[in-house]
Amino acid sequence: MQVLRIVQAYLLGLAVGITQPLSTYVAFIPLILLVMLLPVTVNGLGTSQAAFVWFFGQAGVGRAEAFALSILFVALGIVGNLPGGLLYAWKGMGPARPRA
Repeated sequence: MQVLRIVQAYLLGLAVGITQPLSTYVAFIPLILLVMLLPVTVNGLGTSQAAFVWFFGQAGVGRAEAFALSILFVALGIVGNLPGGLLYAWKGMGPARPRA
């Protein structure tokens, strides 16, 4: 799962014009994901943006590009979780009912 999130961030970074090598993402994304898990804000909003700007700023990435990457990264996570949320809302977590 971590490798997938790193590749997602790398491809999103390329889309916003960040030319850092994949190794930068391998070093930073797991740390940023840990920051996002801190129970300080809803869905890591705010903490993830600060972490992206700080970490990628250390690698010479502009604040605007790092901020855009953080928004896209969080949005992609939400979109990726929507099917499971919709399935949960539709079927629920109860035991399956036998069909007649």
